[in-house]
Amino acid sequence: MLKPKGMFYMLLGMPLAIQSWLYECCSNVPRNVASKVDSQIPRILNWKTNTPRPRYETLMGSMFDDTDDKVVFKNIEPTRKEISAFHIPKKLVPGSACHNEDDIDSDDDF
Repeated sequence: MLKPKGMFYMLLGMPLAIQSWLYECCSNVPRNVASKVDSQIPRILNWKTNTPRPRYETLMGSMFDDTDDKVVFKNIEPTRKEISAFHIPKKLVPGSACHNEDDIDSDDDF
């Protein structure tokens, strides 16, 4: 949940997961904000923050600034390592199998 408080937003609930998702999905993560340092599971271990509490102005002027290049957000897709470690069925991996309703078990929750 986001709650506006002046010139910033307070993130309530799972801020590290949101932060990790943002780093993984954003095409423009400036080195002064965070650096990718590894390829581990879970993905949050792959990032080193260089600015522990970046200000709104810093993020808007760097990570979300699309003046020079368009900022693109992509979906997170599991790596081979994650597929193996988490035993993700091929039918749930984007691009690996046909995703028909007939392929989904009736007891799937999602």
